[in-house]
Amino acid sequence: MFKRLVVVVMVLLLTVSLSYGSESEAILKLLLKKGVITQKEYEELVIELKTVGTPEEAKDKAGAEPEAASHQDKHMLHEKDGIPNFFKGLSVAGNVVTVGQTTSGNKKNNPPGGDVTNANLRAQFEVGRPLGENGQVFFKTEAGVGKGLVQDGRLDTFLGVNETAANKYDSYLWVREAWYEHKLLEGKLTFTFGKLDFANYFDTNAVANNENNQFLSSGFVNSKAIELPSFTGGVRMTISPVELIYVSLGWQRGDSQWENIFNKPFLIAEVGVKPKIGELQGNYRINAWTNRTDHIEIKDPTNKTAKGWGTGLSADQQVTDSLTLFGRLGYQDGKVYKYDVAWSAGLALSGKLWGRNDDVLGLAYGMAILSKDYRDYMSASKKSHGDENRAELYYSILLKKYLVISPDVQYISNALGDRGFHNVWVFGLRTKIFF
Repeated sequence: MFKRLVVVVMVLLLTVSLSYGSESEAILKLLLKKGVITQKEYEELVIELKTVGTPEEAKDKAGAEPEAASHQDKHMLHEKDGIPNFFKGLSVAGNVVTVGQTTSGNKKNNPPGGDVTNANLRAQFEVGRPLGENGQVFFKTEAGVGKGLVQDGRLDTFLGVNETAANKYDSYLWVREAWYEHKLLEGKLTFTFGKLDFANYFDTNAVANNENNQFLSSGFVNSKAIELPSFTGGVRMTISPVELIYVSLGWQRGDSQWENIFNKPFLIAEVGVKPKIGELQGNYRINAWTNRTDHIEIKDPTNKTAKGWGTGLSADQQVTDSLTLFGRLGYQDGKVYKYDVAWSAGLALSGKLWGRNDDVLGLAYGMAILSKDYRDYMSASKKSHGDENRAELYYSILLKKYLVISPDVQYISNALGDRGFHNVWVFGLRTKIFF
């Protein structure tokens, strides 16, 4: 009887000690050695131990605890692939651009007139990663401070003086782009959808398309005769049956809003050819677009539902391995836009000619030509009118591996189509740190 009581007590102790794994079996061996239990009892208890298992195993068999069952883990770090695997194909890049500009000759322009010196800073950070064999995801964020020279209306123009400046905001932080891209038909067909910057796909140019490295004036970054929406949801499709030719189509909400996204769209189509003569690359593009948001007619302000439309050309051609020429020509409906024609032309010259392979000299000239309806409006308002003219010269100097500085000079006449506007010089310095 006493022996059986001891066995019962020991079994209870074994049950309590299950969490200690192999220690339970060691106790049984000790009891067997001391003669407290028989060999048969030892073997039966060992089998029972292996059947019961550990508390953790028992939990798995019985189901999770109530607290665990009610919790849904939404942390991306805990998903199947996790961040470590995602990093394997990740590409990261960024830059910080600062621009300082000062005017000369603006004192006589009134109101408000006065020469002014302003600066701004913009930082961009982008991440991209392939998804599968044919997909890619991309994210770009942007932050900045400073409105540039347009602050307080000191120097307002059709063609703009600084595309890196926020213009409307003293400071900002936003998602500039976030999209997914997929290629089909062995790369001949590409779809991109999400928050898009259409200037990356339409009216592009090899030497006049990037305010971080090339011209600062907005009129030389893109055609000012295209009413492009500003970084909003959209879809782009490009088909390139052969390397020489491509056709691109794009859709976005025309006023850059996210409500009722299918109403009043901006639509654009572009055809491009990319001939190559020897090692000299050329790119020629023609586009047509319409912005279906409501516009006010210049001649009839009671008509507030007019639609905008236009067409344009953009071309760049290498002439030598050091010299590339470019040109743009755009037309937009003169009934709703103050200028109906905008054109620009210029060149980019590599510094390899004087032993500075990574330096670039850029020169451009352009005009915004007033529409007939806007000329009539200004005449009726007893204002003298004239086409806005713009010239720009920059020199980009690579100082260090990650540092570029660019002195920049612009000359402006007839800003906003006002012949009474006194000619102004704008002197600037841009610095760019990139990684």
